Formats: sequence, C-alpha cells, structure tokens
Amino acid sequence: MFQSFFGKGFSEFQMNFRTNAFMNTLRAYVALGCYPLAEMSGTEELSYIEETARAVVLLSGTNRSFTVFHAYNSHTVEMGNIIYALNRMGLKVEPVKEAVFQQRLREGLANEATNQYLSPLVNYDLDDGDSLEEIPAENSFTINALYHLGFQCVIFSE
Repeated sequence: MFQSFFGKGFSEFQMNFRTNAFMNTLRAYVALGCYPLAEMSGTEELSYIEETARAVVLLSGTNRSFTVFHAYNSHTVEMGNIIYALNRMGLKVEPVKEAVFQQRLREGLANEATNQYLSPLVNYDLDDGDSLEEIPAENSFTINALYHLGFQCVIFSE
C-alpha cells in the first residue's frame, strides 16, 4: 500500500519523498490509519519547487535594503482536504477523536510493524503535560514584493 502511494509514481510529484518531513508525516498517518479530528482545520503550505525558485530569483533582484524575504506560498490547504484526498486514493485515514488518536499512536509505537513509520509523530503531545506551540510565520511583505514583480503564488485545488 505504501509503495503505491509513496513509490515510483509519487516521486514524480515529490522527488525527495522518502526524506521529506511532510511526506513522512502523511505516511505516519496512513500507517496509523487515523488523524486527529480536531486538527482537520489546520493548514499546510504547499509550493511547487519551480515556483519557489522563480520567486527567489525575482526577489534577488530587489533593492539591497530589503534583506529578509519569506518565499513560500501564501495560499494554504486544510489538512481535512489532504486527509480526504488520501482516502480517495484508497489510503484509509479515519478522522478520530483525540483520545482515540493518542491510543492508536501508543499502540502503533509499541508495534514493530508500524513504529518504523511513526517517527514524524514522536513529538506529538501524548498527555505528558508539555505543550508544543508553533511560531506563526508571516510573509505579507514578501507577497507584496512579489506582486510588484508580477508574480502570483499558485492556488492549489482538488
């Protein structure tokens, strides 16, 4: 099952899919067969490498007083859409309540057949009292600079 999704055909989309953190995280959710329902509205940024490279090249020609840019796609995709896309591809990833997800994660980590796929999730909060916070990223200055240069980020659709 993983080979069909993460194998030869998929590498045409993501050349480094075996070492890409996001792809390995998706593979972990597929191995567990579930995803936390409360996180379905979370978003991910997806960019074509060619578009990112084009943005960087355009930004490299700007005034030298502008020294910091954040060249990433400002359009995001909800994880729910990604999870449903995985399901349409035949990869069963069930949205489940947090307690169910944590139980399945514990079971998966204890199972030799699945734990090899779960390393991207080892930092997931397993009721250990610690909380993880993401530092929000913001790139409106970069996006405005790119608009001035005639560049628009790709909007992904299903």
